[in-house]
Amino acid sequence: MAGNEAQEALAKYNSPLGEALVKLKGLVRESGPESWSDVSSTDAAKVKRTYVKGHSAPCFKAVGVLPACPHDILNKILLDNARRTEWNPSYGGTTVVLHTGTFKLYVERQNGALGGRISARDFAEVQTWVEEEGVGIWFCYISVEDPRCPPCPSFTRGTIYPSGFLLETIPDKPGHTRVHYVVHSELAGSIPYFVVSMAIPPEMQRFYTKVPELLS
Repeated sequence: MAGNEAQEALAKYNSPLGEALVKLKGLVRESGPESWSDVSSTDAAKVKRTYVKGHSAPCFKAVGVLPACPHDILNKILLDNARRTEWNPSYGGTTVVLHTGTFKLYVERQNGALGGRISARDFAEVQTWVEEEGVGIWFCYISVEDPRCPPCPSFTRGTIYPSGFLLETIPDKPGHTRVHYVVHSELAGSIPYFVVSMAIPPEMQRFYTKVPELLS
């Protein structure tokens, strides 16, 4: 029964996920109308920001090279949340509602951040990943409204717009991956966007500095 329910959910969300993946590809490749500006740059990664038409929340993109193959990053980091707090300190847990193949419906919780200036949030999301020959692995997720994912008590329900990763293969550098990381979220509530801009880029940078340690 659960398998049938998961397949039905996959059929329901297949189109929105497909559209989200197209949008994610445009953001990673900067092929859309958005104008990007630099936010921070370290030896590990460079973070940029833009504003997507129709949304007031800023969208952030990071890129850096990690000493690991795409499948190791996918399976040991992105699909395994056991050590996620080590690269995402605000992570508060995930409740998986349905899962089949590369598709997952779940509720993710984020604890408060910046000394309480950002209160606890949760997000109802669907996720998928797909390999593109000659490019790498796309890992995409978006928010959905689903009765099986009610808001968590004491959490504010936020929204994730098309976000995710491209784990890009580097042909002339075996064992390394160019990781493109996109975060576009509406945290909801009365949070000034300058506060969001203070919180998200450092967490994105942390991904690039901590993941090599987790995979070593």
